[in-house]
Amino acid sequence: MTHPFDPIAAAQYVNFTTFRKNGERKATPIWVAVSEGRAYVWSQRDTWKVKRLVKNPACELTPCNVTGSKNTGATVAGKGRLLQPGETAVAKHAFKKKYGLSFITGEFFGRIRPGSDHVYIEIVPA
Repeated sequence: MTHPFDPIAAAQYVNFTTFRKNGERKATPIWVAVSEGRAYVWSQRDTWKVKRLVKNPACELTPCNVTGSKNTGATVAGKGRLLQPGETAVAKHAFKKKYGLSFITGEFFGRIRPGSDHVYIEIVPA
């Protein structure tokens, strides 16, 4: 049985698209991890993509290259929500499994950098 997130599960990067108030799409290349039928992305809390998602949970995930300039697969529509600190275990495990030391290093330096507050976003198929 296939799952809506199968097309993005193997992608190293996806264009994570959120929507402005006027409906304009804004895409950002970002890491993605899939676990238990849900997709997860990780970002700083004060970014525009997070602010847009809080106002409108509709989002899209499209496999892409590292710069986001070339989409390499089909777009999957979803609905995202910010995970609370006690809800991040599955997301962290999925990122560690997929990205290994790169994720562990990034998360470590993200925690010790002053003024840096990261958030995990859980996405379910729309």
